[in-house]
Amino acid sequence: IKNRLQRITQAGKLSIVYSTDAEEKEYLEYIAQLQSENILAKEIEQHEVEELKGISGLKLLRAKIIY
Repeated sequence: IKNRLQRITQAGKLSIVYSTDAEEKEYLEYIAQLQSENILAKEIEQHEVEELKGISGLKLLRAKIIY
């Protein structure tokens, strides 16, 4: 994750990496559905992903999974 010492994946959380605003909108709709079914927590983290070899501009959505 950009400017943080965290990895993209974390135990107990769903991590979604995407690149476009259209993808973000679509994923947020899926997340909202899972939240309404109490599968995911209400809080959504949004971060930028550090530049990787040949890939830049990636973003991250992350939400806690309710067990």
